[in-house]
Amino acid sequence: MEDDRYSSKKTAICRFGKSLKIKKNLEIREVLKGGRRYAGRYFSVCYKNNDLGWSRYALITPKIIGCAVARNRARRVMRELLRRESCSELHLDVLFRLNSLTGTAGTDALKGALSQWYDSLRK
Repeated sequence: MEDDRYSSKKTAICRFGKSLKIKKNLEIREVLKGGRRYAGRYFSVCYKNNDLGWSRYALITPKIIGCAVARNRARRVMRELLRRESCSELHLDVLFRLNSLTGTAGTDALKGALSQWYDSLRK
């Protein structure tokens, strides 16, 4: 009998998959060059419309955030927030540049900042 924890349907729902990530340098440069900008307390955002039918994300975590443990934690928290509260209906390529406050911020503070950005997009 197959174990439920490893079924492909459940795994697909819980992952921040490859289709949601912007990995190529050229695509990141296009977003930076022709995208709109938003600056918040914990991150700045550069975003641009895409023709894919869903949104994709990239995270930039500079060393000013802290040691590798702090940077990895900040990335992990942001990925989880993006996965849960996705703005996929907006069809954007989004580049998040985290700042020094992100490393010390709690999950609720980052969630609030992300909600503010979503609200500014929908206006």
